[in-house]
Amino acid sequence: ITVANQLLEDTDELEKAIIDLGVSALAETFDRTVAGLETSPGSNFATFATSTEVAVNSLATFGAALAKVAESGRMADTIVLNAALLLELQFATSGKTDTQIFRVDTAAKTIEGIPYFVANLGDPAPFGVIGTFNQTAKWGTVSGIHVEVSKEATVGTVNMFEQNLTAIRVEARYGFQVSNPNGFAK
Repeated sequence: ITVANQLLEDTDELEKAIIDLGVSALAETFDRTVAGLETSPGSNFATFATSTEVAVNSLATFGAALAKVAESGRMADTIVLNAALLLELQFATSGKTDTQIFRVDTAAKTIEGIPYFVANLGDPAPFGVIGTFNQTAKWGTVSGIHVEVSKEATVGTVNMFEQNLTAIRVEARYGFQVSNPNGFAK
C-alpha cells in the first residue's frame, strides 16, 4: 500500500487505519483461497475447490449436504458461509410451512443447530462450506502478521523518497490442511 506522506503527517490514526485495511485484505485473501475461489499458494495448502457441490436452496438440499458430509463417517460441526448465502437462507422461509423452514438463529449463530461463521469472501455470489472443521481442518500462521512502514523503499519502479510517499507492507504466512477432504460439501 502506498500513501502520500502529507496524509500521514496529520495523524497516526490514518496510518493505523491503512494498516488495518492491509490486515483485512490478508484475511479476505486467506478466506477466498481456502474456499477455492483463489489459486492455492502451493501443494501443501488445502482448499475446498474440489469439494462436492450441493445447491442448498431448501431444507431437503441442506439435508443432502449433511448426508454428503456424513459419508465421511463424521457429522458436520461447522458451516462457513458468506453474508449473501446467510441472507438467502434467511429469506428461503418465505411462504413455507414449518417443516420446510431453515432454522437460522442469528443470535446463537446456528443453522439447523450447527454453528456458523460468516467469512468475507469479497464476492456477492452466495457461497458456503459445511463440514467437519473442528475434527479435520487445521490452520495456522508461522509468525503472525508482520507490518513494515518505509519512506525509503522502492516499490516496482517507484522510489518512495523521491515521490514523497510511504510504503506499508503487511504480510503473513498461513497454512491450511484438511485430514479428511470427504468431510466437506460446498
